[in-house]
Amino acid sequence: MGRRIGGSLLERELIARRMYASLCKTHRFAIHGVLRVAFDTIGRFLRGGEPRIRLH
Repeated sequence: MGRRIGGSLLERELIARRMYASLCKTHRFAIHGVLRVAFDTIGRFLRGGEPRIRLH
Protein backbone atom coordinates (compact mmCIF):
# COMPACT_ATOMS: atom_id res chain seq x y z
CA MET A 1 0.00 0.00 0.00
CA GLY A 2 2.88 2.35 0.68
CA ARG A 3 4.13 2.12 -2.88
CA ARG A 4 0.79 3.06 -4.38
CA ILE A 5 0.63 6.23 -2.32
CA GLY A 6 4.24 7.16 -3.00
CA GLY A 7 7.40 6.51 -1.03
CA SER A 8 8.08 3.41 0.98
CA LEU A 9 6.39 2.64 4.26
CA LEU A 10 9.81 2.50 5.98
CA GLU A 11 10.58 6.07 4.91
CA ARG A 12 7.26 7.27 6.29
CA GLU A 13 7.88 5.44 9.57
CA LEU A 14 11.32 7.00 9.96
CA ILE A 15 9.94 10.46 9.22
CA ALA A 16 7.12 9.93 11.73
CA ARG A 17 9.59 8.80 14.41
CA ARG A 18 11.80 11.86 13.85
CA MET A 19 8.81 14.21 13.96
CA TYR A 20 7.54 12.62 17.18
CA ALA A 21 10.99 12.79 18.77
CA SER A 22 11.23 16.45 17.79
CA LEU A 23 7.81 17.14 19.30
CA CYS A 24 8.84 15.41 22.56
CA LYS A 25 12.07 17.40 22.72
CA THR A 26 10.20 20.67 22.13
CA HIS A 27 7.77 19.78 24.91
CA ARG A 28 10.62 18.96 27.31
CA PHE A 29 12.34 22.23 26.38
CA ALA A 30 9.18 24.21 27.20
CA ILE A 31 8.81 22.50 30.58
CA HIS A 32 12.38 21.92 31.80
CA GLY A 33 14.51 24.49 29.96
CA VAL A 34 17.58 24.41 27.78
CA LEU A 35 20.12 23.05 30.24
CA ARG A 36 18.08 20.04 31.33
CA VAL A 37 17.18 19.11 27.73
CA ALA A 38 20.83 19.43 26.68
CA PHE A 39 22.02 17.12 29.46
CA ASP A 40 19.19 14.68 28.73
CA THR A 41 20.13 14.60 25.05
CA ILE A 42 23.81 14.00 25.84
CA GLY A 43 22.92 11.28 28.34
CA ARG A 44 20.66 9.48 25.87
CA PHE A 45 23.38 9.66 23.22
CA LEU A 46 25.98 8.18 25.58
CA ARG A 47 23.62 5.38 26.67
CA GLY A 48 23.15 4.29 23.08
CA GLY A 49 19.98 5.99 21.92
CA GLU A 50 16.42 6.48 22.95
CA PRO A 51 13.93 3.80 23.83
CA ARG A 52 11.61 2.69 21.08
CA ILE A 53 8.68 5.02 20.52
CA ARG A 54 5.19 3.59 20.25
CA LEU A 55 3.34 5.03 17.28
CA HIS A 56 -0.40 4.53 17.09
